[in-house]
Amino acid sequence: EQRTDEVKAELQRIGAQIKETQGMEGSQNMDVQRSMSSIKAFARNKDLPSATAVFDRLKLSGVSMRPQLYNCYLDACVQCGSTSACLKLFEEMKQMGYVDVVSYNTLLKAYLTSNRMEEARALVKEMSARGLPANKVTYNELLNAKVASRDRQGMWAIVDEMLAAGLKVNLITCSI
Repeated sequence: EQRTDEVKAELQRIGAQIKETQGMEGSQNMDVQRSMSSIKAFARNKDLPSATAVFDRLKLSGVSMRPQLYNCYLDACVQCGSTSACLKLFEEMKQMGYVDVVSYNTLLKAYLTSNRMEEARALVKEMSARGLPANKVTYNELLNAKVASRDRQGMWAIVDEMLAAGLKVNLITCSI
């Protein structure tokens, strides 16, 4: 119950701040940043309903919703283990033209943590077909999944794909 009161207080604070600053773009950016911080904090605590409440309140407030904010909430869905919420939001983002490499990599992480490798690979192909080339983060996520599943042959295949795409192995790749 105390947590519910804290969430309500935080939502009221954010809502009041947004209303006070509507029309002032600089202040709106601060409110968006505060809201993103709140979403991230709720995600760390695996509290998707509270993160959703902050996101929904922000959408209703009339502030300019940017892809960065959608990506923040998408990551909260991943951290909270809600692949269904990720997929729903990702489709909404595609319709609005908000998907970018970060969005794809975030959804990729959701698939990989759910051991949905075929869907992850299809997502990477879709990403490329949309003109968004896979980056080091993409390949490192795939590589990490192969390492976790102890698929040695698959690990080297990912490294080969990465090199064929013109990307160099970095310290993060080597640490996986």
